[in-house]
Amino acid sequence: MFDFGAPWRGSLARYHFRHSVVGEASNGSGGYWVLRSNGSVVNFGTPWLGSPVSRDLTSPAVAIVATPDGGGYWVVTAAGNVFNYGDAKWFGSLAGAHHGSPVVRLAVAANGDGYWLLRSDGKVSAFGGARFYGGSSPLASSAVGFAATPDGGGYWVVTAAGNVFNYGDAKWFGSLARLHPAAPVVDFTPTADGAGYWLATSAGNVSNYGSAVWRGSEGGRHIGTSVVGIVRN
Repeated sequence: MFDFGAPWRGSLARYHFRHSVVGEASNGSGGYWVLRSNGSVVNFGTPWLGSPVSRDLTSPAVAIVATPDGGGYWVVTAAGNVFNYGDAKWFGSLAGAHHGSPVVRLAVAANGDGYWLLRSDGKVSAFGGARFYGGSSPLASSAVGFAATPDGGGYWVVTAAGNVFNYGDAKWFGSLARLHPAAPVVDFTPTADGAGYWLATSAGNVSNYGSAVWRGSEGGRHIGTSVVGIVRN
């Protein structure tokens, strides 16, 4: 866990776990949750609300996303299961559907009344009050990042090659696609106003676009492991 302009509450670096860290979610007020591939959730500076670790998951957990008010979160698996905790509401899932490509991310609607699931091939499925705005499939490289605009009127899809696709009222501010990054892009997060975003690579490089301010990165350092995500606090 590396912090740039955000409070550091702790990490799992000292612990030697069998299951890798796959994601992090912020409560919006300095605390965060860390998700491992077996579904376990560890809390730092914020209450623990539950996890699916005891449910004998048939596929690895891939993402954790907080509710807009930070009072809950969703945990998503590659098979499309969606588990809800705290004030996060369940609106449906892709579990049991023969969707081919694994689910990689979840994005939540502005008021928490719905969400979208993104598959690695770029297909998007909408649930609850979330509206479908489009998707790109098949992609030349796997989809790895996904987020909705502040008003829920659109979303971005980001690929490992650094492509950024925008739908609905999401605006395009640039990408890494033409630069052929040495390490794959692993995640993406927009600014609070939706007027910019950051892309992070597995090597720890961070690129900023639009109104997103560059706060630093781990690029060029020997961090000993791959970066898996980036979160705005």
